[in-house]
Amino acid sequence: MKKRLIFGFFTILLILAFTLPTALTFADSTDGLKDPYFVFEDFSTRFKDRSAGTTGESNAADYIAEALSSIKNTSGQSLVGLNGNSKSDFIDQFTTTVTDASTGKDRTISSKNVVGYLRSGKANAKLLVVCCEYGNAYSLVDAYGDAYKSEGAYEFSTSVAALLNIAYRLRSVNLSFDVAFAFFGAGCYQSRGVERFISQNQQQLLGVIDLYAVGGGDDLNVYYDEIPTAHGKFLDERIAKFSYAIKTAPFDKKYITSDVDVFTFRHVGLMSSNYYFLKEGVPSVELFGYAWNTFGNRESSTYGNVLGTSSDTLSYMKTNYGEDRIRERLTLVSDFVVGSISTDKDISAAFSEYKGGYGGLTNRSVYWIFTGVALGLVAILFAVGVIVYSKKTDNAPTPDFGANDKVFEEDNESSSDDDIFGFSDPDPIIVEPRQENTEQNDNDDNNKNNDRDDDDIFGEF
Repeated sequence: MKKRLIFGFFTILLILAFTLPTALTFADSTDGLKDPYFVFEDFSTRFKDRSAGTTGESNAADYIAEALSSIKNTSGQSLVGLNGNSKSDFIDQFTTTVTDASTGKDRTISSKNVVGYLRSGKANAKLLVVCCEYGNAYSLVDAYGDAYKSEGAYEFSTSVAALLNIAYRLRSVNLSFDVAFAFFGAGCYQSRGVERFISQNQQQLLGVIDLYAVGGGDDLNVYYDEIPTAHGKFLDERIAKFSYAIKTAPFDKKYITSDVDVFTFRHVGLMSSNYYFLKEGVPSVELFGYAWNTFGNRESSTYGNVLGTSSDTLSYMKTNYGEDRIRERLTLVSDFVVGSISTDKDISAAFSEYKGGYGGLTNRSVYWIFTGVALGLVAILFAVGVIVYSKKTDNAPTPDFGANDKVFEEDNESSSDDDIFGFSDPDPIIVEPRQENTEQNDNDDNNKNNDRDDDDIFGEF
């Protein structure tokens, strides 16, 4: 009987080990966070289905929260969450209404944002957000009712791994601004987690560095805006100085989207969370994997498109890219972000010069201001045109009304007053064509975005 009880006890433990939510324990050591590839593989293996509103997404959020709560600096101080430094303090649970593509019906789901803060201790400090989305589209269904079965290893897990490594490496850096390490939920539903964060945040935002699908693609690209920016110039100079294998995404490489917005064209560099920050006029940096020179393949000239498909799996990434290449890319992302943030006041000054570009134009309030100004200019030009035209007609030759002798007939026939004077055709009125105003397109400034110099006195972190 005793043996049966013992056997039953261990059987229950074994079942629980495979059925209860799994979580990576960082309480004893944070060695796992030192290696972003380890986190990438572990996270992808544990949580294949992280679709919004599922138990898998909730468990993945708990995993990230435990990792953030385990990060402590050399003085033993840890990152802090929304209200403290326990694991639950790093989680912001929210509900949102989503529409199922196959049924067209709305339903309410529960999702989680996971946010850890590195506080500077400065009064009225601005907040730099370093972020990514952590879910996937595994059980999300399309309009035909078919599940995507996308594990999101490339699209999301690589970004989660890089961001946790960045948070770990910055834990002891003293900065003049605060940093939020944000992992957004419900990303496949119009980035509802991002909108939640923006609505809840109370600090003035300094800028955003967003990581999207950073572990794959032919190249690692960085996107700033549709116009040259101070923070873009600053980061481009760092890329050149330290020979980072990062390419600056060109302007006007857009694709058509069904989004109902001011613009129906969007840059590929706006595929993730940064789009929603730019709409609010916040300067944003987007790091993403892509192949610009490949027709028909957004991500890779060799492996084609995998984002959002059933091919986006851990097995696919390991087979096609290999551990060494993935590890190298994740390290590159971490080095670039950590080194750039560590310049402190330099990057702060660069972000602070942002006046709004693509983001300003997609902001509806600013859009109407631009529209009003444009209509005002049109009205002024029209009024000027009318005045010029009026002056030209005033200076035209005056018609010559002369007496018509032929109206006086010898037979003394009576005639009306209208017949006494005839109309003599004047010289034809010549109106010179109106000169249309033209505006010189100032696109030459785009070429200045990649100017380099080596005046950065800060070394790599």
